Amino acid sequence: MRFVHVNLTARDEERLADFYVRVFGCTLLSPRRDLCGPWLDQGTGLSGAHLHGMHLRLPGCGEHGPTLEIFRYEEMVDGPEPVANRPGFGHIAFAVSDVSATRDAVIAAGGRALGEVASSEIPDAGRLTFVYVRDPEGNLIELQSWGRREHLPGQFLQELADLEASYLRETDPIRQSGFGGGAERWRAERSPLLHACDRDGDFLDAACANGYLLECLLAWGRERGISLVPFGLDQGPRLITLAKARLSKWAANFFVGNAWDWEPPRRFPYVFSLVDCVPDPYVARFIDRLLEDIVAPGGRLIMGGYGSRSRGLAPPDVAGIIRGAGFDVAGYAAGGDPPITAFAWTDRT
Repeated sequence: MRFVHVNLTARDEERLADFYVRVFGCTLLSPRRDLCGPWLDQGTGLSGAHLHGMHLRLPGCGEHGPTLEIFRYEEMVDGPEPVANRPGFGHIAFAVSDVSATRDAVIAAGGRALGEVASSEIPDAGRLTFVYVRDPEGNLIELQSWGRREHLPGQFLQELADLEASYLRETDPIRQSGFGGGAERWRAERSPLLHACDRDGDFLDAACANGYLLECLLAWGRERGISLVPFGLDQGPRLITLAKARLSKWAANFFVGNAWDWEPPRRFPYVFSLVDCVPDPYVARFIDRLLEDIVAPGGRLIMGGYGSRSRGLAPPDVAGIIRGAGFDVAGYAAGGDPPITAFAWTDRT
């Protein structure tokens, strides 16, 4: 059993569908519906039913996810405008990066304001910012954004800033990526993460530094018959500038931010990050956050961890960390001889 759609009965299905496409990034699906006949009467309990409409793919739900179904019946029954506290179906909700800006977009596209933007800490969940609005036909929509309950420690964030500065003192792209072992070891110790990529797709490196690893993954992937489209995220703005210049064809795909609290513009079939992108006590929540908010349904989260030959440090048990966070491990790989890098991945269903 699975959930398949939510229906809105519309007075003007074309206008209402256009609203959800423009404001919320829904996608119009084929075929359009023009349905009537005894079978429709039988299933709906109506007499002489004749409907027109379409389905919209909802953002973040994937190719096979639930849809928004918008139908207009040729014979309609008027009723009161929906209100939030009337028993029965109440509203649909969208998670957005900026509640106030999306509220303004709703109004500009023909919707209406209802409540005022409000925020509150929700125990054991996080900080919720939300507001109710109406679409052009008066249906209720909740706009919401969840913040992390905790900020990462200031000292840790300063260490990340210091790391950017240390990378930028180098000119060699490998050393600028935080690696000093040379090109041969670089490939041997980084390329095994491609074992997680079994099909073409968009690939987000959520700690991309100067973009050199992404550039290499594209080339190594092509050798394996895998086509990846690069996306990158890093807290260091100067590193992101370098990444955009390195992969200039995809410059629009790079973002400044920390994956702990970044609000993605979309979700991705492949997301790669490192277990040391957050302090140890935050890792389980970090993995959960990446899967919930950044990996697309049916997508794959790849986590990595690096040891150090010069300091005599073994790589972390990445597979064990994922399991400890409560998720199944779909596969794992290691790089180097003896192994000095570890990768493991888990799938979002």
